Amino acid sequence: MAAPPEVVAQVESFVGRLSGDISIETLAEAERLLAAVHAVQDHAKVYMDRVTLEQYVGSEDAVQAFFEYSHIMVVAHRLERMANAMAAMIELMTGAPPTPEAARTITFPD
Repeated sequence: MAAPPEVVAQVESFVGRLSGDISIETLAEAERLLAAVHAVQDHAKVYMDRVTLEQYVGSEDAVQAFFEYSHIMVVAHRLERMANAMAAMIELMTGAPPTPEAARTITFPD
Protein backbone atom coordinates (compact mmCIF):
# COMPACT_ATOMS: atom_id res chain seq x y z
CA MET A 1 0.00 0.00 0.00
CA ALA A 2 1.55 3.27 -1.10
CA ALA A 3 0.54 6.67 0.18
CA PRO A 4 0.51 9.74 -2.07
CA PRO A 5 3.87 11.56 -2.13
CA GLU A 6 2.55 14.55 -0.17
CA VAL A 7 1.38 12.27 2.65
CA VAL A 8 4.73 10.47 2.71
CA ALA A 9 6.42 13.88 2.99
CA GLN A 10 4.08 14.79 5.88
CA VAL A 11 4.88 11.56 7.71
CA GLU A 12 8.62 12.09 7.21
CA SER A 13 8.40 15.69 8.43
CA PHE A 14 6.89 14.60 11.76
CA VAL A 15 9.17 11.61 12.45
CA GLY A 16 11.79 13.80 14.11
CA ARG A 17 9.21 15.18 16.55
CA LEU A 18 8.12 11.80 17.90
CA SER A 19 10.56 11.63 20.81
CA GLY A 20 8.37 13.35 23.39
CA ASP A 21 5.43 15.69 23.73
CA ILE A 22 4.23 17.28 20.51
CA SER A 23 3.23 20.93 20.49
CA ILE A 24 0.66 21.80 17.81
CA GLU A 25 0.14 25.53 17.43
CA THR A 26 -2.20 25.91 14.44
CA LEU A 27 -5.19 24.17 12.90
CA ALA A 28 -3.25 23.76 9.65
CA GLU A 29 -0.47 21.95 11.51
CA ALA A 30 -3.02 19.72 13.28
CA GLU A 31 -4.62 18.86 9.93
CA ARG A 32 -1.23 17.99 8.36
CA LEU A 33 -0.32 15.81 11.32
CA LEU A 34 -3.73 14.14 11.22
CA ALA A 35 -3.29 13.31 7.52
CA ALA A 36 0.09 11.76 8.32
CA VAL A 37 -1.32 9.75 11.24
CA HIS A 38 -4.20 8.52 9.06
CA ALA A 39 -1.69 7.29 6.48
CA VAL A 40 0.20 5.39 9.17
CA GLN A 41 -3.11 4.08 10.54
CA ASP A 42 -4.15 2.80 7.11
CA HIS A 43 -0.84 0.98 6.73
CA ALA A 44 -1.10 -0.49 10.24
CA LYS A 45 -4.63 -1.75 9.51
CA VAL A 46 -3.52 -3.50 6.33
CA TYR A 47 -0.58 -5.06 8.18
CA MET A 48 -2.77 -6.17 11.10
CA ASP A 49 -5.30 -7.78 8.75
CA ARG A 50 -2.56 -9.54 6.76
CA VAL A 51 -0.76 -10.93 9.82
CA THR A 52 -4.02 -12.10 11.39
CA LEU A 53 -5.07 -13.91 8.22
CA GLU A 54 -1.62 -15.41 7.54
CA GLN A 55 -1.15 -16.65 11.08
CA TYR A 56 -4.04 -16.71 13.53
CA VAL A 57 -5.74 -14.19 15.77
CA GLY A 58 -3.85 -15.24 18.90
CA SER A 59 -0.38 -15.25 17.38
CA GLU A 60 2.18 -12.95 18.97
CA ASP A 61 2.55 -10.98 15.73
CA ALA A 62 -1.22 -10.54 15.32
CA VAL A 63 -1.67 -9.39 18.92
CA GLN A 64 1.23 -6.95 18.60
CA ALA A 65 -0.19 -5.63 15.32
CA PHE A 66 -3.59 -5.14 16.98
CA PHE A 67 -2.09 -3.11 19.82
CA GLU A 68 -0.02 -0.99 17.43
CA TYR A 69 -3.09 -0.29 15.29
CA SER A 70 -5.21 0.50 18.36
CA HIS A 71 -2.62 2.94 19.68
CA ILE A 72 -2.52 4.78 16.35
CA MET A 73 -6.33 4.84 16.29
CA VAL A 74 -6.39 6.54 19.72
CA VAL A 75 -3.79 9.11 18.64
CA ALA A 76 -5.84 9.88 15.51
CA HIS A 77 -9.00 10.27 17.59
CA ARG A 78 -7.29 12.70 19.98
CA LEU A 79 -5.90 14.72 17.06
CA GLU A 80 -9.36 14.86 15.46
CA ARG A 81 -10.84 16.18 18.71
CA MET A 82 -8.05 18.77 19.01
CA ALA A 83 -8.50 19.92 15.39
CA ASN A 84 -12.28 20.15 15.88
CA ALA A 85 -11.77 22.26 19.02
CA MET A 86 -9.33 24.54 17.18
CA ALA A 87 -11.79 24.94 14.29
CA ALA A 88 -14.59 25.77 16.74
CA MET A 89 -12.43 28.37 18.49
CA ILE A 90 -11.51 29.99 15.17
CA GLU A 91 -15.19 30.13 14.23
CA LEU A 92 -16.04 31.62 17.61
CA MET A 93 -13.32 34.28 17.28
CA THR A 94 -13.93 35.20 13.64
CA GLY A 95 -17.63 34.49 13.26
CA ALA A 96 -16.98 32.24 10.25
CA PRO A 97 -15.69 28.75 9.57
CA PRO A 98 -11.88 28.54 9.42
CA THR A 99 -10.33 29.73 6.18
CA PRO A 100 -6.97 28.31 5.05
CA GLU A 101 -5.36 31.60 6.10
CA ALA A 102 -6.95 31.49 9.57
CA ALA A 103 -5.92 27.84 9.95
CA ARG A 104 -2.30 28.85 9.26
CA THR A 105 -2.10 32.11 11.20
CA ILE A 106 -4.24 31.78 14.35
CA THR A 107 -2.10 30.13 16.98
CA PHE A 108 -2.99 28.09 20.04
CA PRO A 109 -0.11 28.20 22.53
CA ASP A 110 0.38 25.26 24.91
